[in-house]
Amino acid sequence: MQTRVQMFGDFRLLRDGHAVPLRLLSTKKLLAYLAWRPGPAHLRTDIAEVLWPDVDYAVSGNRLRTSLVELRSALDPALPIEASRSTIELDTADIDSDLRQAKQCLRRLRLLDDPDEEERAWTELRALTAPIFLPGWNDSWIQPERIEWRAQHTESLVKLAAFAENRGEMEIALDLLNQAQRDSPFDEKVWSGLLRVESRNGRQVAILERFSCAVEQIRTEQKGTFSQELLALARSVRGGTLIPIQGIKPAAPAVTQVLTAAFARMLAKAPDDALAFLSTPSFRAEMLRAPQDVVAMLDQVMSETEGVTPQRLGTAHNCMSAHALLNHVDPVLGWGMFILKHDNDSFRRRTAANNICFTHFHIRNWQAAEGYARIAIALAEESNSELGIYTGHSQLASFAWHQGRYDEAIAGYVSAMQKLESLADPLARNNVAVIYANLGIVHTIIEDLSGADKWFHKARHLAEELEYYAVHRMGNPIHGFVKASLGNLELAKEWTAAGIMMAHRDKDARALEIGLEYAAGTLSIIGRHAEAMATLEVVNRRRIQRQHTRSVAEEKQVARIQELAGHAAPNGDWLRFTSNRELVQAITELMANE
Repeated sequence: MQTRVQMFGDFRLLRDGHAVPLRLLSTKKLLAYLAWRPGPAHLRTDIAEVLWPDVDYAVSGNRLRTSLVELRSALDPALPIEASRSTIELDTADIDSDLRQAKQCLRRLRLLDDPDEEERAWTELRALTAPIFLPGWNDSWIQPERIEWRAQHTESLVKLAAFAENRGEMEIALDLLNQAQRDSPFDEKVWSGLLRVESRNGRQVAILERFSCAVEQIRTEQKGTFSQELLALARSVRGGTLIPIQGIKPAAPAVTQVLTAAFARMLAKAPDDALAFLSTPSFRAEMLRAPQDVVAMLDQVMSETEGVTPQRLGTAHNCMSAHALLNHVDPVLGWGMFILKHDNDSFRRRTAANNICFTHFHIRNWQAAEGYARIAIALAEESNSELGIYTGHSQLASFAWHQGRYDEAIAGYVSAMQKLESLADPLARNNVAVIYANLGIVHTIIEDLSGADKWFHKARHLAEELEYYAVHRMGNPIHGFVKASLGNLELAKEWTAAGIMMAHRDKDARALEIGLEYAAGTLSIIGRHAEAMATLEVVNRRRIQRQHTRSVAEEKQVARIQELAGHAAPNGDWLRFTSNRELVQAITELMANE
């Protein structure tokens, strides 16, 4: 017998597909609230305050009891409600909901890298979220959720339109974007798609007229305007050319292939123009923001050229930097040594030394790592680069804590951080965000949890301001563990899941291994000891395969997590996982439903 709560569209309780009548509106709202917040038991006083905020508990408590009686009767014989004198809990093992299905769909989308599977998942999400979330109910807890799910529905339409556009199905793409525009009249992703699709359809005049009306409408109704990027896209439509606008929409795979080939030809025929493009702040910022999207293009460009020219050295530098952000050992060492051997540019030589240093650091070759760090510092001193000098000293601090010298590391980080914070160079702020996160890690290892929490919050805020999300890949799961240790389990589960999914999506093996180890710590704290020990075992197997040795500090932290898990017998089902994807999905599902 299957019991299901329908929350998109008219609220209904279904058993085997048939509606179960609920007489009282308060009973429906009680069930909706419990389905919205499944998991740990809710205090009756908290539920009453949410459902009847305008009356005293003497009144709301009686209403709650009346609603609970009807709800338990309606759910019989399944009885997925557990109630005590002070708490009420909905057992999600015995009851499902379309809201839960939509959340699972979103989590699945964060892990998918197959375009066909991704399109099917967006199609499912679109169907689930097409009806309004709990229409007609205006309780304070419902309205933000309703806004969020309308935004998700709009996103699904935009994503599906992009798939249709990539296949050349322009009318289908246009229909989906028009649906999205009716739901979200001023959404920039929607308008970006409309401008692009209608331009390709040859209807530039018509779409520009619509867009002009939207510009006027947003000005008069909301006292605002669209972003400069979207306005520039509209100007490019008016001028008859579409200029790629940063942050609006990534190119389709077929378009990317054409651009890569065109860029390779540019490198051969007009190398100065190519190097000028690769050296722009916009390109480097895009590389820092999304290296996984840039590295394939750079690899192809390098494979289609040869020799030692200033232009190719410049491209090699960016290729090396993109691989370094993804912790790819061989390409970083190869291109880094190529630059140190052939390049006379002091900045690129210093960057190469830094990247080689970090790569040796990741494979725990401490002597080589420290040697290249000092080479980088010497090169920075030769060129009077304060950014390079202080960044180099922060690297030495990283080597110190990994080898168990925690006080030395903290002092080194704080000194480098203070110097970097005083610099005007925008890249200095990226390095400051990394130092904040590293200070959070060190304080976590020495069990100063309040200090760790402070530093991780600083890292999070600065990384979001800079759109430097690489900091989150490793920082989120460790901060999640800190939050769990401090008792904030909801944030702990959310940040842990977000971090390991980001590391998996970005194919950052090192960040994923560390993130999964700290996820095991959070699992231990929430009482899932068998799953925690299984996670550590699966990560151990992957580390052995990749020869990713733990440092002294990392071994200390894993031992601490094993103690938290009571050295329990691992979950046998989890030990059978053969891919990171299976493990990440199991952890995120467990934390969402725990």
